Amino acid sequence: MGRHFFLTYYLGKWLWLKILGVVASVDSKELLLLATISLALGGALAVQELSLSFAIGAFLAGIVVAESKFQSRAINTIMSLRDPFAALFFVSIGLLVDPSVYIHHPFAVIGMVLMIIVGKALVSVLIIRVLDFPWQVALV
Repeated sequence: MGRHFFLTYYLGKWLWLKILGVVASVDSKELLLLATISLALGGALAVQELSLSFAIGAFLAGIVVAESKFQSRAINTIMSLRDPFAALFFVSIGLLVDPSVYIHHPFAVIGMVLMIIVGKALVSVLIIRVLDFPWQVALV
């Protein structure tokens, strides 16, 4: 598995940087956006065909783009899609929620929400205290 990972990374880096160089020379934001997304998805699919996960492929594609000299242009172009993709993510997660759970198990839902709120507060206070901040800062 490791051999495939590194081979894919270095081959992809060499090939993708050549493609990004050609696309960036055209100086079109739309073309750079399409190329970046296509390379990310194509790289993820290619890695998946090598019996690695799609997520690892997307991660490798992100590393290659981040290491390229076109990093800032690609990131600025893709940042315009951040909010729509975040909205799509949260809507898709919301569609997975079964509202009948709230009716059939209200105490379990309330208990989990309270555990998350109290647990998060306790962990935050402990971390702030470990970092040697005063109690007043930790409690705020």
